[in-house]
Amino acid sequence: MKTLAAILLLVLLPSLASAQAGKFDGVWNGQAGDWKIRLQIAGKRGQIALTCTTIVHRFDIPVAEDGTIDSWLSSETFGRRQVAGKLPHLIIPTGGSCKGGPTNLSR
Repeated sequence: MKTLAAILLLVLLPSLASAQAGKFDGVWNGQAGDWKIRLQIAGKRGQIALTCTTIVHRFDIPVAEDGTIDSWLSSETFGRRQVAGKLPHLIIPTGGSCKGGPTNLSR
Protein backbone atom coordinates (compact mmCIF):
# COMPACT_ATOMS: atom_id res chain seq x y z
CA MET A 1 0.00 0.00 0.00
CA LYS A 2 2.87 2.38 0.83
CA THR A 3 4.43 1.68 -2.56
CA LEU A 4 1.21 2.59 -4.38
CA ALA A 5 0.97 5.86 -2.41
CA ALA A 6 4.58 6.68 -3.22
CA ILE A 7 4.03 6.02 -6.94
CA LEU A 8 0.90 8.21 -6.96
CA LEU A 9 2.80 10.99 -5.22
CA LEU A 10 5.62 10.84 -7.79
CA VAL A 11 3.10 10.96 -10.63
CA LEU A 12 1.10 13.86 -9.17
CA LEU A 13 3.95 16.09 -7.92
CA PRO A 14 4.92 17.54 -11.32
CA SER A 15 1.31 18.53 -12.06
CA LEU A 16 0.90 20.07 -8.61
CA ALA A 17 4.09 22.09 -9.02
CA SER A 18 3.05 23.39 -12.44
CA ALA A 19 -0.39 24.33 -11.10
CA GLN A 20 1.29 26.53 -8.47
CA ALA A 21 3.60 28.22 -10.98
CA GLY A 22 2.44 31.70 -11.93
CA LYS A 23 1.73 32.71 -15.50
CA PHE A 24 4.29 35.52 -15.11
CA ASP A 25 7.11 33.26 -13.85
CA GLY A 26 10.42 33.64 -15.62
CA VAL A 27 12.90 36.34 -16.52
CA TRP A 28 11.67 39.60 -18.06
CA ASN A 29 13.98 42.16 -19.67
CA GLY A 30 13.59 45.66 -21.02
CA GLN A 31 14.80 49.22 -20.97
CA ALA A 32 13.10 52.41 -19.78
CA GLY A 33 15.05 55.50 -20.72
CA ASP A 34 18.57 54.94 -19.37
CA TRP A 35 17.50 52.10 -17.07
CA LYS A 36 18.13 48.50 -18.10
CA ILE A 37 15.67 46.19 -16.37
CA ARG A 38 15.88 42.52 -15.44
CA LEU A 39 12.93 41.12 -13.50
CA GLN A 40 12.91 37.52 -12.32
CA ILE A 41 9.56 36.23 -11.07
CA ALA A 42 8.63 33.06 -9.20
CA GLY A 43 5.02 32.98 -8.06
CA LYS A 44 4.21 36.18 -6.19
CA ARG A 45 7.84 37.09 -5.62
CA GLY A 46 10.06 39.06 -7.92
CA GLN A 47 13.59 40.36 -7.90
CA ILE A 48 14.19 43.42 -10.02
CA ALA A 49 17.64 44.58 -11.08
CA LEU A 50 17.82 48.16 -12.38
CA THR A 51 21.05 49.25 -14.05
CA CYS A 52 22.09 52.72 -15.11
CA THR A 53 25.69 53.23 -16.22
CA THR A 54 27.51 50.47 -14.32
CA ILE A 55 25.59 50.56 -11.04
CA VAL A 56 23.10 47.73 -10.44
CA HIS A 57 20.31 48.20 -7.89
CA ARG A 58 18.53 45.00 -6.78
CA PHE A 59 15.25 44.81 -4.91
CA ASP A 60 12.80 42.10 -3.89
CA ILE A 61 9.27 43.10 -4.91
CA PRO A 62 5.82 41.51 -4.68
CA VAL A 63 4.02 40.59 -7.91
CA ALA A 64 0.23 40.22 -7.83
CA GLU A 65 -1.46 37.24 -9.50
CA ASP A 66 -2.64 39.52 -12.32
CA GLY A 67 0.93 40.81 -12.93
CA THR A 68 0.50 44.13 -11.12
CA ILE A 69 3.63 45.64 -9.58
CA ASP A 70 3.45 48.65 -7.28
CA SER A 71 6.53 49.09 -5.11
CA TRP A 72 8.37 51.98 -3.55
CA LEU A 73 12.09 51.25 -3.73
CA SER A 74 15.05 52.93 -2.08
CA SER A 75 18.55 52.22 -0.84
CA GLU A 76 21.67 54.18 0.05
CA THR A 77 22.49 54.58 -3.65
CA PHE A 78 18.97 54.54 -5.09
CA GLY A 79 16.69 57.48 -4.24
CA ARG A 80 13.15 56.59 -3.17
CA ARG A 81 10.88 56.12 -6.17
CA GLN A 82 7.88 54.09 -7.24
CA VAL A 83 8.11 51.28 -9.78
CA ALA A 84 4.65 50.35 -10.99
CA GLY A 85 2.67 48.80 -13.81
CA LYS A 86 0.98 45.64 -14.97
CA LEU A 87 3.16 43.16 -16.83
CA PRO A 88 4.47 43.47 -19.40
CA HIS A 89 4.07 47.26 -18.97
CA LEU A 90 6.24 48.92 -16.29
CA ILE A 91 7.20 52.52 -15.51
CA ILE A 92 10.62 53.36 -14.07
CA PRO A 93 10.86 56.99 -12.89
CA THR A 94 13.76 59.29 -13.68
CA GLY A 95 16.30 59.41 -10.89
CA GLY A 96 19.48 61.44 -10.62
CA SER A 97 21.16 61.55 -14.00
CA CYS A 98 19.30 58.44 -15.24
CA LYS A 99 16.22 59.17 -17.29
CA GLY A 100 13.28 56.80 -16.88
CA GLY A 101 10.01 56.16 -18.61
CA PRO A 102 7.55 53.44 -19.62
CA THR A 103 8.56 50.12 -21.10
CA ASN A 104 7.11 46.81 -22.21
CA LEU A 105 9.21 43.99 -20.84
CA SER A 106 9.70 40.77 -22.75
CA ARG A 107 10.52 37.22 -21.68
